[in-house]
Amino acid sequence: MEEVLDAVIAELNIIKDLPYDEVGFLDEIDLVDDIWFDDPRILAEDQYPMMYVEPVTTNKVGETTKDIEREETVRIGLVVDPRNYYSTDETSEQPASREMIRTMGSIRRHFERTRLRIGGGLAENTTSVEVGSTDYPQQLRGDLYVRTAQLTLRVRVKYPRLP
Repeated sequence: MEEVLDAVIAELNIIKDLPYDEVGFLDEIDLVDDIWFDDPRILAEDQYPMMYVEPVTTNKVGETTKDIEREETVRIGLVVDPRNYYSTDETSEQPASREMIRTMGSIRRHFERTRLRIGGGLAENTTSVEVGSTDYPQQLRGDLYVRTAQLTLRVRVKYPRLP
């Protein structure tokens, strides 16, 4: 699982510096930090927007005498302090929501690329990458209501069986 999380973080660190028309999100959300390994839950207000990758589940999906195949479910989270994204010109919408939708769309399109979905495309011994659902829940973190987006990836990995 750790290798999968590191590989997802590496991919996100690449596309965070690309513009939207190159399947990045630099012109949508400018992250304060690099992508976090796991969700820190509560941050200082000046650390938003932030993105994290966290483990969700590991399930065995197959095995042979040589290896065990597991499906590793990973969550990519984006957290934004919406107070920094209110539009003074437009009172009928919250721009942070549009930017989050576009950012998660770029991430989804990136992980749907053929080169990542083939065997070994994401990390060593990976056999497939499947993009799951994207959710947009509001959360209370400390005393702050934040906007979040969460995208799920299911990555299949063949682990060598120990003798």
